[in-house]
Amino acid sequence: MKTCKITTIAISLLILVNISHNAHSSILYVSDDRSITHTANGIFTPDTPFADFNATTSDQFGLANQVSSLTSSSMSGMGTNMLTDEGWFPQLISTESRFSVTFTVDRVTDFSLNGFFDTPWLSSEQPSVMLTENGNDLVNLTAWDLPGAAWDRVVNFGYSGQFNTGNTYQLLLLTNGAPTGGNQTWDFNLNTTAVPLPAGVWLFGSGLFGLIGIARHKKA
Repeated sequence: MKTCKITTIAISLLILVNISHNAHSSILYVSDDRSITHTANGIFTPDTPFADFNATTSDQFGLANQVSSLTSSSMSGMGTNMLTDEGWFPQLISTESRFSVTFTVDRVTDFSLNGFFDTPWLSSEQPSVMLTENGNDLVNLTAWDLPGAAWDRVVNFGYSGQFNTGNTYQLLLLTNGAPTGGNQTWDFNLNTTAVPLPAGVWLFGSGLFGLIGIARHKKA
């Protein structure tokens, strides 16, 4: 009877471990503050929070655009603001594309954040990316912070790390909508993978089965 109980406990443990190991990590979205803005046309946001966002607003002076997507394991998007020569001065038209999402995770999760900025190098106002954990910066970059920004229109950024349960995260990408900002684009992908269980967990389960085998042998 005792051996039977140990067997049942061991099998149950290994089933739970296997389920935990094979389960995918999930991003749990808290708030969705994505938007595009045009001073003449207004502010546009997703029709449904956390749904795919594909919107453009424009006139003869400027344009704002965003295409972004949220899934249980990734985020991606591209945002652009453009100003025509007439939009710079004297109308002072401002356009902006903002990706801003707050989220948590349901398990310890590895992540990678990669993307690029495309911006005129002469502009003092630059697109930016920020990733925070409980209000503290993990990433806080503008195009000027990246190598080659003074000479190249396109500059790349990349960061990897780990999301932890119980913490709140915010990812923010922004084109600078000031009239002197010119034409700007941000583009990014954030991907996550669940952290594998330690090998010791599997060894513990194997050890239990070994003890069961010894107990059965002695009983026989």
